[in-house]
Amino acid sequence: MREIKFRGKNVDNDEWMYGFLTKCQNRIWENGQSSQDGYKMQIISHEMPIGVWDVISETVGQYTGLKDKNGVEIYEGDIVRILYTDWGSKPESDPRTLHQYLNDISYIAKVVFERNSWMVSIFGEKYKEWYFDGITPGKHGFIEVIGNIHSNPELLK
Repeated sequence: MREIKFRGKNVDNDEWMYGFLTKCQNRIWENGQSSQDGYKMQIISHEMPIGVWDVISETVGQYTGLKDKNGVEIYEGDIVRILYTDWGSKPESDPRTLHQYLNDISYIAKVVFERNSWMVSIFGEKYKEWYFDGITPGKHGFIEVIGNIHSNPELLK
């Protein structure tokens, strides 16, 4: 069975909270704010001790069920470096290390739920507009979380 969980930024301290998601209608936060759609989002911890936190609705993202090459969970809204298996071999005359070469031919993308599946949304020199592709990099590729759209939007520029 796949694990269903969410994360969102705490309205009080901007920390990421992880757990189950609840959506309460027509509630106003203690600080006087409410979300634009009239709902209050809360994350309920699934670990002990159990806690309930109000989170900023725009920051809520669902866990994809996948982990990156370092074992980090991948969430909707994460920014990833992804290298697909169709990369060519590095020419011997290229002075870059293999690590530098692979980083240079990989893509920076954001994780989205589009067309009823988890995908990465890529924008770069190769594409003139946002391009959607699968989130699994294949047998010889890799995916690595390098940030998220809420804390590190500059990574997509």
